[in-house]
Amino acid sequence: MRINLPDSLVESIRNENLVLFIGAGCSMSLGFPSWKGLVIDVLNELDIKHGKTSNLNFKNLVSNVDSGVVTLFEALNRIEKEGGYFKPEVKQFVNNKIDEVEIEKSSELHSLLCQISSKIITTNY
Repeated sequence: MRINLPDSLVESIRNENLVLFIGAGCSMSLGFPSWKGLVIDVLNELDIKHGKTSNLNFKNLVSNVDSGVVTLFEALNRIEKEGGYFKPEVKQFVNNKIDEVEIEKSSELHSLLCQISSKIITTNY
């Protein structure tokens, strides 16, 4: 299949002036969690470890995030404002979650994107 690209885009690719803006969903094909999935995993982990001793109601936050009543950023802001001491633990949890992913083969999509431009901005966590 041949795709017709605007001349200005083709020229930007040739001159290596193109910057790609890639969302977090791009890495999901490799086994990484979505942004929403990662935040919910963090909330569930905090509930398991601190649900009985924290003033934050993590289960309620998960429910509100899942239903869209609370945005992902609002949930994370509540954790930071009301329990900022969780920050190192959350950071370690996210690092572990990312390290758990075993990439067995390269992604064709990622290879193609790198052929288009090496300049990439990502919203990945």
